[in-house]
Amino acid sequence: MNDEFAEDAPRSDEAEAMPVLKIRSGVMPIRHHKRYMSQGGGCRDGLDDLLRERFTDPLEGVDVAGIRACAVANGVWNDRWSTLNPGMIRMNTSNRLRALLRRGQAITVGGEEFTPASLNVATTTLDNLRAREAEAAQAKAEREAAKAEKAKAKAEPVAEQPTEPTEPTEPTEPEVEAEQPRRGKRGKRS
Repeated sequence: MNDEFAEDAPRSDEAEAMPVLKIRSGVMPIRHHKRYMSQGGGCRDGLDDLLRERFTDPLEGVDVAGIRACAVANGVWNDRWSTLNPGMIRMNTSNRLRALLRRGQAITVGGEEFTPASLNVATTTLDNLRAREAEAAQAKAEREAAKAEKAKAKAEPVAEQPTEPTEPTEPTEPEVEAEQPRRGKRGKRS
C-alpha cells in the first residue's frame, strides 16, 4: 500500500464497524454476478477468449469501434446496441456470433476467419436438434399424463358412508338473515 494513502485506510477496528452493502453490479443480481466472476466473467469459450484478446484492453476497456466493425462484418450488428454500455455491446455481439458458430457458419474477426471447431464452440446439428425436440415432447407427454391422472383421481367419487335420513328442520334466525338481500355501499340492493 502506498504511504500517502495509508492514513485514509480504515483501521481493523473501524473496518469491522463498517456496514457491508449488497450492491448490484450493473443489471445482474449479486448472486449471479459472483458466479459469473468466479468463472472469469463471460462464457470462457474460444469465442469469448478471442473477443477479449482482440477488443478488450485492461486499461482502456472494451474497444466499441472494433466490436462494432466485427459485428457489421458478420451481419449481426443491431443499431439499438449503440445506446448500451460497452460491456453489453460486447456481450450482445458475442452472443450473436456464437449463434452463427452453433449453426456451423464461420465468422470473421479482424480479417481472420474462424470456424466452430477452431474456437471450440459446440455446433447445433440437425440430429442434436431433433434429439432435443424428442426429449421435450416426451417430457411434455409425461407432464400431461400426470395431469390427466391427477384429474381422474380427483373426479372419482369417494365412497360415501351410509347416513341416516334426517327430517328437514325450520331455518334458524341466522340462516333467515343470510337469505335477505344485501345492501351495497350506497344503500342499493344487490
